[in-house]
Amino acid sequence: MTAGPQQPPRARVIVASQRAAAGVYADRSGPLLVEGLRALGFAADRVVVGDGAPVAEALRAALDGGVDLVVTSGGTGVSPTDRTPEVTAPLLGYQIPGIAEAVRAYGARTVPTAALSRGLAGVAGRTLVVNVAGSTGAARDALAALGPLLPHALAQLRGADHPPPAETRAPRPASGSASAAASGSAAASGSAAASGSAAASGSAAASGSAAASGSAAASGSASAPTSWEQARAAAHAAGLAALLPAADVPLAGADGATLAADLTARTALPAFDTSSVDGYALRGAPPWRVVGRVLAGARPAPLPDGGTAAEVATGAMLPPGTDAVLRVEEAEVAGGVVTGTPRPAGAAVPEWRAAGAEAAAGALLVPAGAAVTPAVLGLAAAAGHDVLPVHRVPRVAVRVFGDELRTAGPAADGQLRDALGPALPALLRRWGAEVDAPPPPIADTLEAHVAALRDALADADVVCTTGGTMRGPADHLHAALDALGATYLVDTVAVRPGYPMLLARVGDRYVVGLPGNPQSAVIAALTLAVPLLAGLGGRDLPALAAVPLAAALPGRGGDTHLALARLTGAGAEPVPHGGSAMLRGLALADGYAVVLPGAAAGAGATVPFLPVHPAADAAAPPVSGRADGAVVVVAEVTGAAWDPAALADAVRRPAAGAVAAFHGVVRDHDGGRGVTALTYEAHPDAGAVLAAVAAEVAADPAVHAVAVRHRVGALGVGDVALSAAVSSAHRAAAFAACARLVELVKERLPVWKHQHFADGTAEWVHCA
Repeated sequence: MTAGPQQPPRARVIVASQRAAAGVYADRSGPLLVEGLRALGFAADRVVVGDGAPVAEALRAALDGGVDLVVTSGGTGVSPTDRTPEVTAPLLGYQIPGIAEAVRAYGARTVPTAALSRGLAGVAGRTLVVNVAGSTGAARDALAALGPLLPHALAQLRGADHPPPAETRAPRPASGSASAAASGSAAASGSAAASGSAAASGSAAASGSAAASGSAAASGSASAPTSWEQARAAAHAAGLAALLPAADVPLAGADGATLAADLTARTALPAFDTSSVDGYALRGAPPWRVVGRVLAGARPAPLPDGGTAAEVATGAMLPPGTDAVLRVEEAEVAGGVVTGTPRPAGAAVPEWRAAGAEAAAGALLVPAGAAVTPAVLGLAAAAGHDVLPVHRVPRVAVRVFGDELRTAGPAADGQLRDALGPALPALLRRWGAEVDAPPPPIADTLEAHVAALRDALADADVVCTTGGTMRGPADHLHAALDALGATYLVDTVAVRPGYPMLLARVGDRYVVGLPGNPQSAVIAALTLAVPLLAGLGGRDLPALAAVPLAAALPGRGGDTHLALARLTGAGAEPVPHGGSAMLRGLALADGYAVVLPGAAAGAGATVPFLPVHPAADAAAPPVSGRADGAVVVVAEVTGAAWDPAALADAVRRPAAGAVAAFHGVVRDHDGGRGVTALTYEAHPDAGAVLAAVAAEVAADPAVHAVAVRHRVGALGVGDVALSAAVSSAHRAAAFAACARLVELVKERLPVWKHQHFADGTAEWVHCA
């Protein structure tokens, strides 16, 4: 019997582009990649999806379909929407950094910015996955670099299942030769770990990469610790890769959830011209004859021509035809006739709110990924919404390991009171999880560990365990996870306290292993569990504020040092009782001052600050400041509009003789072209950068208070994009400090502007 013809290897091209997916423009890179892969002997097809989570969904579909090769195009750069490496990394069993470096090296020969691509390459099951940049030039370069590598790589993955593709030479790119790719890969392959990307690691044994440690850990040998910054990023990326489903929830039940879609205005805000005062709606020249009365909630008839007026209440809809509103306290009424002088248009306190003054119908109010707060609920209701699309709240199970623990009464007879059983569920609830009270502590046996994990994973999205994260004689967590077929994403983190923590994936669920010492467990929860929960819920990685230190803090060599601190007018002040096994200091602290590896931090230095609780739960200490009362009142990157006058009022102080304010407004032209609208996008770290800039300006001895906000999302002509306000004793100092604040924001804040012109074109500004 003669065997049938051998089937060619299958390839899937996944194009990550929000605008191509929406039909704004045609995808050109995807067809080029498909054509090139077919020339290499593959049966190739293509899908086009939006950035971020849709890429993860398309990847999982391709992997479930058993394709031999997946090439993603786009989303590998450094802009805030470039998330392809972050959603790819958690799906890889192991990485092949040499392939990614070969692609980068080939492109960088002629286009230096190709080095900015953070694309990964690796294996998921028996599928090779490669991320490439989104331009057509990057597609050509990728084909040239991959051509010589793919036959051997697939042969190693498949053995005799598939022969090498018939054509082993890559399609010739527009310039250069295919052979150049091999020359750059060996020299570059060890450099990936230095890139700063949580997912772009070198080998698992050496880089400390969160995404590459699975094989080392599963074999029973410990991999090098992951850096603290990489661990947070890897946990967040793992959550995004398993984004929880969304559902429409009534407003009353949506508090604390995360928006799964942009909140837009179903109607203009306000929906109609509304009186801001009690008084008279006027039409025509004075005197005005009173012809009616309008209360809030009524729909008025139009005012007749010829000097007429209608009495109106605050909040009432103005009659059509209204020219002006006269306050009741400024009006004289006699014999049914009103006289007086209305305030001019543009007065400091307007007499009415024009329809759409706050937002036009269809305007973006709050972007997807934002937390639903009481203010968001009120805004949604005002904008006409009855339900909100939100992601399901992550379900977390807490399991405490240890024969030495008791759950009632004081410690005695060698047994300790379990402190984490009550503390951890409360902490995780504050960060947006649904958590039940844990069962009694689990026995220190492998069988008990496996049974407890299997039971918890049946219902929970995330299981947080305490204790057993080392490899001592009574530590069974690694063995239990190995028995369940876990893949390790993080296994030990270079941070003190908290070093022996881990994050593992079991099927489509996650296990966060926390150390048994209470403070170390809290640090591990803030490092791994909180970012993971944010990703699962579709939220950004929680930003770190920047605060000045009230006292010097030591470093911990090559490890990150997290020092308990409380926020005061002088900045972050260390608290006592900060040992790994202690809770007393934690009870007094607002969070942790972060001392990065390799150095100590002196008094007055600005450092990142990791809060124990979300900002909304904290008391209201100043973000930063000095003992003499100079503070950063607010430093915020936000999708919501604000009252510019209120921001300036917020920095007023009794000793401040001057307040200088700047408000940057969207104008209707740029470079001779008419502007209709623009959209700002920000890097996830933009909030921390803005806080650091504000703290730097507040450190000026002449400054009393600082406030600054930058808008993101869609803005129209006339909207305020940036507000900055500074108070000082004298006007010259206030002017100078405010100008410096604005210039530093312009120089350092990682935001990008997408500007739309009247001729139908658009361009990105401030992009690298």
